[in-house]
Amino acid sequence: PFFLPLGIILVFRIKYNFPSSLSVERIKQQASVMYRVVFLILLSISFLPVSCLAEDRPLIIANADVPVSQIERFEVREIYLGKRRRWNSGASLRFIVCHQRPFIETFLERYVGITRREYNNYWQKLVFSGKSRAPESYYSPDDVVRAVRKTPGAVGIVPNGTSLLNVKVLSVIGGEQ
Repeated sequence: PFFLPLGIILVFRIKYNFPSSLSVERIKQQASVMYRVVFLILLSISFLPVSCLAEDRPLIIANADVPVSQIERFEVREIYLGKRRRWNSGASLRFIVCHQRPFIETFLERYVGITRREYNNYWQKLVFSGKSRAPESYYSPDDVVRAVRKTPGAVGIVPNGTSLLNVKVLSVIGGEQ
């Protein structure tokens, strides 16, 4: 375990003319300290992607009167492609989109399986062909929460960390990709 730090110390000792009076024990002691520092740096870096992913994790929120507390992954895709307009109970379903970048791109790739450009093209075709109306959308996650709160049967997507006053978070069965 001491080879890498020991090698680094020896290279610096030779290259920068460190005093040759350093004993082998002193070099081992410095190597031990350097090994611990490198280990702590690598350990802290290894947790960085996990925390970034947690912040990017989309939350599926719903109006308090929505009759479900969990939703299947395929249902999320159907809802955001406009293929599903009613809850299983028969109640009307309205979906609201948060267009904040890069959040929307992450959501579409993870849950709908398409890029933002593909999603926009998909909805333009539906709207211009007269087959559907454009989904209600906002750029601010707080505006999405307000719209979901006041709209019966509404479901929306917001980034993790958004204030969720008087709405419920639906758990997604099937998890994230």
